[in-house]
Amino acid sequence: MIPAAIRRRLRLITGEPLLVEAGPPGERVIILRGQSRDELRERLVRGYAWFDRTGRDLVEELHESRRQARKRERDGRRP
Repeated sequence: MIPAAIRRRLRLITGEPLLVEAGPPGERVIILRGQSRDELRERLVRGYAWFDRTGRDLVEELHESRRQARKRERDGRRP
């Protein structure tokens, strides 16, 4: 799942094909299938610029959010 803010910034369209590949340990690669190489290049430039500017690891943020949700569910079930 890609957060809505990122989808908007990269102008991703719902249902647009993405290919995610595992790289070296701790590295993830996302390949966007655009209409043209120029469009793909433009999206990647914007995406990398955003990452460089913010320094945020969205994958780790998603995992942390899910860890917190699981913890809340577990804590809520305990007497």
